[in-house]
Amino acid sequence: MLRRMNTGVMSKSAQSPTEVRGGRCIARGLLGRCVATAALLAISDSALLGQLSIPGDRASVTIPVRRTLVDRCSLDAKSGLMFVGVRVRDAELEFIFDTGAGICVFDKKVVRDLGLEKTGQIRAMGSGGAVPAPTYTIAALGIRCHEAPDLVAKDVPAIELDLSTIASIVGHRVDGIVGSQLFQENPFTLDLENDRILVHEPAGFEIPREAAEHRLMFALGLPCLRLELPGLRPRWFMLDTGNMGTLILHAPLVEKHVKREILDTLPVVRGLGVGKAASKAYLASVERLDLGSMTMHDVPVMLSGEQQEGLFANRTISGNVGAGILSRGRWTFDFKSTRCWVEATGSDAREQRIAPALGISFRKRDDRWLVGKIITGGPADEAGIEPWSEILEIDGEAAPRELAALVARIDAGTRDGRICHVQCKPTRRGSADDEPEEDAPEVVELRAERWLQRVEFERKANDD
Repeated sequence: MLRRMNTGVMSKSAQSPTEVRGGRCIARGLLGRCVATAALLAISDSALLGQLSIPGDRASVTIPVRRTLVDRCSLDAKSGLMFVGVRVRDAELEFIFDTGAGICVFDKKVVRDLGLEKTGQIRAMGSGGAVPAPTYTIAALGIRCHEAPDLVAKDVPAIELDLSTIASIVGHRVDGIVGSQLFQENPFTLDLENDRILVHEPAGFEIPREAAEHRLMFALGLPCLRLELPGLRPRWFMLDTGNMGTLILHAPLVEKHVKREILDTLPVVRGLGVGKAASKAYLASVERLDLGSMTMHDVPVMLSGEQQEGLFANRTISGNVGAGILSRGRWTFDFKSTRCWVEATGSDAREQRIAPALGISFRKRDDRWLVGKIITGGPADEAGIEPWSEILEIDGEAAPRELAALVARIDAGTRDGRICHVQCKPTRRGSADDEPEEDAPEVVELRAERWLQRVEFERKANDD
């Protein structure tokens, strides 16, 4: 069940019985290019939530998922955001599917284009602090399905945020975010190996066989799973498909269980999302993560930095489990019974060792994919690849122009300790008034090696 909260009163303009009347909104902001902006909302009456209606006599329907690849080379080859098709009125939209969002979010440009009527306003708390967020009620929201009519939810509460930062980073149109509020009544299966979501009719839902069962808790209205990291007692982690990475640990856990002198030796990433303050995180790895039927080794982790003002300062939830973890199995959720089931997929899925990453991400510019950010100390940094470079050749062959193919080629060239010869053309950005300067191409040697330092947690007597 949803955790009930009454922490504020919205504008008096919210008068419809289907509109959100109270609650606190907490929105996650972009952190180190690995966390998507999303919004959480704990609502005092679950009847206010929009619900999906499965058409006809079907036992389930399939929602196709499109995944981004921009950060897959950065920390983990299976990370990335996932998008679903949405229809509102006659508009065809692209929304991030985010289990870490308790309410739907519309980009401010889409709100203007659709002419939505504001119903009130709440405070959205992000990784950089609180910002005001207008509220709306969407009369009908459809999610496009494969070979079936849309799944439709009526009277859907939503808020407005500026999502342009995410769009510029992922190189993909971002019209909004589908939150977990729509799946409170319908069990669903997240099958990222096949890029799909299966939504089940509750009456005919069958528990998956050969799957490990886990109990869910809802904190701040969001699904959380109890996990144990080496050296720590079990803790609650949010299941968060809006996190493009693997695992994020919140600041209170980091401050209590990781020594300051260890943090000072780790690479740092920064990001600016919802709110005014920049977020800070340290990059490392953990030895092991157990998920019932699956065990993962060498898991990349982001450790939230000190003086957090938003969600990553939360003490109820110890961290976020992202797409890089959720993509390594088949997850079935039944929010109504507060349970989920995890199935290992593939012949070697029960014992997985996450391949070493390259510490490189990409960014779209003028229809070209350029090197976006290089993480200090990673293989791309050691090879001498510079930000804003264009990759021209890989092992003597022209680099693919399409990002998925480009990432696949780099991954294949560096797999199993092999050296990949990459020809790059560096580009210096220069000042805002100058044209970018281009240097002569150069060839570098790129090898995937384990470079993320393994972090160990200090067990405390009063571990809570």
